Amino acid sequence: MINLDNINKVLMCDECNSEFEIKYPEDNSKQNYLKCTSCDIQYKIVDGVIIFEKKSNKIKNNYQSKIYSYWWSDSHKNIVYDNEASKKILKSTINLETKDFQNKIVLDAGCGNGRFSDFIVNGSPKLYVLADLSEGIFQAYKKIINKNFDIVAAKGDLNDIPFKPEVFDIVYSWGGNTSHKKPKKNI
Repeated sequence: MINLDNINKVLMCDECNSEFEIKYPEDNSKQNYLKCTSCDIQYKIVDGVIIFEKKSNKIKNNYQSKIYSYWWSDSHKNIVYDNEASKKILKSTINLETKDFQNKIVLDAGCGNGRFSDFIVNGSPKLYVLADLSEGIFQAYKKIINKNFDIVAAKGDLNDIPFKPEVFDIVYSWGGNTSHKKPKKNI
């Protein structure tokens, strides 16, 4: 379930730095969207995921999105990950324990299909933010939406998602940030 307070904890309008509101159309024929409270900037919300697309990057992002979407939706659709093996892989590469996520605002930058989400969620983060360019974000969101904790899911290039500065306690990326020339600049 989308929670506006959680959205405004981590996101801001990239045009005027204002907060957002959620607009629900009166007729069910239109898409819900996130709208800046001060200017006309708005973003679609699809199945609980906020879609961030910049027209200037659309061609490049569409190409990357198609590649990674194929990876998560078609190439990996029948793969069942062993949670214990995934936990060992993540722990050995980011050197954090489950307890390290407790009461933290966490960004999974390039979450893909949410392979490591269960491990993070078991740590009881204050807020868990999923971000990915691919369609895998929808799988990641669906995988953990019913786990009864606070979540924000954003689809887009990390350069296009208007995160508030210095809001995250933990930012991690397991392979999701390798396609950027300056990965530290993205967040």
